[in-house]
Amino acid sequence: MLLERIRFHDYESIYRHPGLYEQIFDDELKCASPYVMMRMLVKELCQPRKKEEGYQMPTMRPRIIHGIPITKALDLGAGNGMMGEQLRKLRAHTVVGCDLLPAAREAALRDRPGVYDEYLVGDITALLHDSGSSGGDQKDARCLRDAGFNVLTTVSALGFGDIPWAAFAAAISLIQKGGLIAFNLKDKIYAPDEHGSGGDDGGKGSTGAGFAVMISQAVRGGHLEILAQHRYRHRLSVTGEPLYYYGIVAVKHGDMPMEKEVHGGGPGDPGNT
Repeated sequence: MLLERIRFHDYESIYRHPGLYEQIFDDELKCASPYVMMRMLVKELCQPRKKEEGYQMPTMRPRIIHGIPITKALDLGAGNGMMGEQLRKLRAHTVVGCDLLPAAREAALRDRPGVYDEYLVGDITALLHDSGSSGGDQKDARCLRDAGFNVLTTVSALGFGDIPWAAFAAAISLIQKGGLIAFNLKDKIYAPDEHGSGGDDGGKGSTGAGFAVMISQAVRGGHLEILAQHRYRHRLSVTGEPLYYYGIVAVKHGDMPMEKEVHGGGPGDPGNT
């Protein structure tokens, strides 16, 4: 019998084996993030908003209770589709996934057929801003720009180096004003303050902390408003220690500033871990 050695975060290799990701992260390490983020979204979708707040999703909030299709969602850093599956449980009308790894797309379509209406592979900024040298690129750009998304999910995909701030900002630019942004960050790089968020070292240390600083500045600048944040056990480490994250749900008021427009910039990044 030929054995294959796979590194812990070698997602490309893990995705090639049906069920291996779930066995490692879901069964053994008790990853809770997709389920926690779904519950947070449900709570905010069902939460009535004052008309004078300047944004509303009037048909979405009551419909969640009756299981009627409610949203057009973009799942950034979609991996093998665990969060996309939760969005379908919310009766999302349209779900589009995007990930850097072709193997992630293959795994999602293989293991969770029907979850995604489209699953795009590549850097979302490149997909949006490519000159259109190939028909595929133009089709991907149209798919993203014409969808009219009102929910963005980015779960276990920010703060590690693969999804930079520019990509997160580009994804948010595709969400309608008043839409919801659901994401999570490791608790050591996200510290809630009176403005909604803040990094633990002013953005000058780890790339994750810099990412948190940019979120904080986006909140202060009025681009985002934090509706809910919740510290929870993301999963266990390989040694059995609990790893904690903050789940965050925000509403979009405007497009996000690029890295050069904020201080303490740094990349973020992927995959459902």
